[in-house]
Amino acid sequence: MDKNAQRAVIFLDSFPQLEYKYKTAILNEVGDPKNLYACLPKYRDLLIRAVGEEAEEILRLANPQGEAQVLENLKNRGIMPITRGNKYYPENLENTPAPPWVLYAIGNIELLKNRKFAIVGSRKTPQAELKLTEEFAEKIADCMTVVTGVAEGADAAAIRGAMKKNNVISVLAYGFDYVYPELHRGLLEELKQKGLVITEYPPSVPAYKWQFPVRNRIIAGLSEGVLVVSAREKSGALYTASYAATYGRDVFAFPYKVGEVAGKGCNALIKQGAALCDKAEEILLSYGFDTEELPPDLPFTEEEKTVLQLLREDEMVIDVLAERSSLPPYALLAALNSLEMNGYIVKTGADGYRAVK
Repeated sequence: MDKNAQRAVIFLDSFPQLEYKYKTAILNEVGDPKNLYACLPKYRDLLIRAVGEEAEEILRLANPQGEAQVLENLKNRGIMPITRGNKYYPENLENTPAPPWVLYAIGNIELLKNRKFAIVGSRKTPQAELKLTEEFAEKIADCMTVVTGVAEGADAAAIRGAMKKNNVISVLAYGFDYVYPELHRGLLEELKQKGLVITEYPPSVPAYKWQFPVRNRIIAGLSEGVLVVSAREKSGALYTASYAATYGRDVFAFPYKVGEVAGKGCNALIKQGAALCDKAEEILLSYGFDTEELPPDLPFTEEEKTVLQLLREDEMVIDVLAERSSLPPYALLAALNSLEMNGYIVKTGADGYRAVK
């Protein structure tokens, strides 16, 4: 998409009252966005159905002068609009089912070119897990850009950890005219200096409750994997994990003791096939990064030696491992659990494993 086409997309996206589905329908009909202003009058009826009387205002401004005003307003705010087709628009996100037409960004947009990993969790994450989250984020930020939201609790802990390495992207669920929660105004300003803040919403869009789970598709879409550090039975973090699984991304979760409310969602994810994770190094190793903080060599049982050797040869699901190792189910599961807990193997899906050491 050339610059003229990108500018036209930014113009159309600047009208928050025009829903995503209508913008998409118009742009798909137009074909080349450079033809938007000439073609838009043909879609007057569609615009009227979408926004009522405001359709005439959109049509009045649909020209190079109106476009220039939109771009000037963003520039004066220090907001960089990044459209699909722009060199900074992440391929991982563009290949998801409903990628934003525009990402509005403040901060270091070079971070969008990096490999990215998401850390999410509850606003009510326990203190011990908050400390771990900050430590994990700092370690992961040595190798990958950490992606998260900007809520209290887990998001803030992930930001604090990754911001020590100036390697964090925070995704908002509203436009830059607003801050939610208000207590994070200072944190957001620091993020704009040390990392990157992005949103799919034009500046004037306030924070509506329904936008937060929708926003989570961007967190998952940007990232190669997601770590859920806390989640109740119903939690926004579970939306992110669900999007990640749908997109074929890896899902990791902190384990919690039985009955702990803050971790019920995490334990459920692990039951469903998410990788149990208690070391940041496990995540980095699973993406091919070297780390000096590997688990020490342990004396293996014969069963563990057999399983590890097979997985060093190739990634396998449990059924294939059982057949090739000739181990009974109880012995195979014990070996897999021990090797996973000690960082020698990781899960690759509901019933797959691969060696990382």
